[in-house]
Amino acid sequence: MSIETAKKLLKVFGVLDIIGGVLMVIVAVIMLGAGGLVAGDPALAAELGGAEAGQTVLSAGIGALDSAAISVIAGVFSLWAAKDSSKYKGTWIMSLFSLGVGAIGLFLILVFHMQGSIISEAAATFTALATFLAANTVKKDALSKRSAY
Repeated sequence: MSIETAKKLLKVFGVLDIIGGVLMVIVAVIMLGAGGLVAGDPALAAELGGAEAGQTVLSAGIGALDSAAISVIAGVFSLWAAKDSSKYKGTWIMSLFSLGVGAIGLFLILVFHMQGSIISEAAATFTALATFLAANTVKKDALSKRSAY
């Protein structure tokens, strides 16, 4: 992959990560509000399936907020690396982490028939792989520039 292609890919995925992260923050805030509403109203909680309903929605909201933060951070790192090759480390580490999480998710879905969408997990893993390969290209460029001095 050429350095120009790698930087374009990092820009595109960086912007998509930031947009997805911001949208996930909105979803997480709604989930936290709904979970708090259900947890605070015993009659509503009983109607929705028990006292655990509010706690479940709150937990999912916290998970969504964590996911949103990781997406925004990964997007920012990708944009930094696309602009300046010497700032490759953050996106390289985040994409490697995402690739590992995606591979584990695919493994759990395929082998243990865990709940989840295989198409969604495969797409996320492919995106992480493409980002990692682009970050690796930028890393090689940065290291070659450093050794040229």
